[in-house]
Amino acid sequence: MRDSKLKQFLENDDGAITAFVVAMFLTMVVGGGMGVDFMRHEAERSALQDALDRGVLAAASYEVADYEIFANVTIDLEQRVISYVESSDILRNRNPNIVVTTNISELSRQVTADASYEINTFFLKLIGISTLPVVARATAISSINEVEISLILDNSGSMGGQKIQDLKDAASTFIDLVLNDNTAAHTTVSLVPFAAQVNAGPVLAAEYNLAEWQNYSWCFEFGSADYTTTSLSQSTLFQQEQNYYRGNRGTSECPASTIIPFSNNPTVLKTAISNMNAGGYTATYAGMKWGAALLDPVAQPVVTSLIARGVVDPIFEGRPLAWDGPGLKFIILMTDGANTTHRRIRPKYYNREGTASWRSQANADYWNGRSCSRRRGCYTETVTNSTTGDNRLDAICSSAKAPIPGGSLQSQRIIVYTIGFDVSAGSNPYVKMRDCASSASRFYHVGTADLTAAFVQIAKSINKLKLSD
Repeated sequence: MRDSKLKQFLENDDGAITAFVVAMFLTMVVGGGMGVDFMRHEAERSALQDALDRGVLAAASYEVADYEIFANVTIDLEQRVISYVESSDILRNRNPNIVVTTNISELSRQVTADASYEINTFFLKLIGISTLPVVARATAISSINEVEISLILDNSGSMGGQKIQDLKDAASTFIDLVLNDNTAAHTTVSLVPFAAQVNAGPVLAAEYNLAEWQNYSWCFEFGSADYTTTSLSQSTLFQQEQNYYRGNRGTSECPASTIIPFSNNPTVLKTAISNMNAGGYTATYAGMKWGAALLDPVAQPVVTSLIARGVVDPIFEGRPLAWDGPGLKFIILMTDGANTTHRRIRPKYYNREGTASWRSQANADYWNGRSCSRRRGCYTETVTNSTTGDNRLDAICSSAKAPIPGGSLQSQRIIVYTIGFDVSAGSNPYVKMRDCASSASRFYHVGTADLTAAFVQIAKSINKLKLSD
């Protein structure tokens, strides 16, 4: 009897499925709960990464003025990073372990932050995992890149009076900010004053194939096709601009101030800036052409030759750097007016008398004042009107901002900053400067009181900050 009941008990399978259901239920709870725990973990990890990214960027960033006072880099970088972590609602009470390491010099700042903490699990602890580690790492590098700058400044007649003095003060401040003991070995500035033309000066002009009229001034006559490219060939034959005055008071078509190429000497540049004078008509396109040409790698042989002649510091051999090289190229273009009509003496009358006195500047007024006649026509002719000038400016601005060959479509060859100085909103010079700039934020529409502030802001933004890792 006992054996029979024992046998029945052993063979009874009622309720066997219950154990299976309980096991499956626990598995589903743990499996679903794992997803909840992992989602919480990822949300906190993302928050920690974001806080570190912003923190190291803030810690590594600095203004140009900081170069001049090395003590500024002793700031408590770790506390700056921690403050970004503590400002996060998700992380505020987590108290992560944060380790900040730095590599600081007068030329660069690298800040790396590692942070970690653990969060308690809700469901994973059912299988023995009571905590999950939250870990993040971020690095920011801020440094002085190899920098090439073309500073293109309007010296036309409308810049007369206080405006030219304001420009001199603002441009000199800019030079002080981008060139100092720490940055001079990494930065070149080409000063390009312009009015109705750009005077390359005898030294730079000698590097090109120039058909000379005279030896008083060195302005080049470019055709419209020359504005479709940033390069300036040393083999192409260019015609030298005639040397003559326009108007009763004698405004020279080729300005007296010349280009200062590839300089890292603040004294030389600021002296040239202080010697600028306002006078003549406006050819912003000519200034932009020369500014872009002095940043184009095609000009490397020019720099090599100028180094040999003692004009450029030997440390700049190999400049202008390749488009995809280890540096940044900038144009700062400033004007206060629209492109105007450019005239010249008809070539068949230029120096017709063949006398030495004709080559003097004063004698040119004679030609400008000669009246026209039916038989011989006029002694002067229009070379470029304002519409053609605008088209040329559009073309050279587009060429300067073209994508780096083989690079990202978002990566421009030259970063162009423009300043519309004391111009009306919506006017021709306003629109041309706005459209020439690399972006809306790089166009500055300023009055006389804000000119220096614009140059200071541009100088500060030239330093590039890069987030890595």
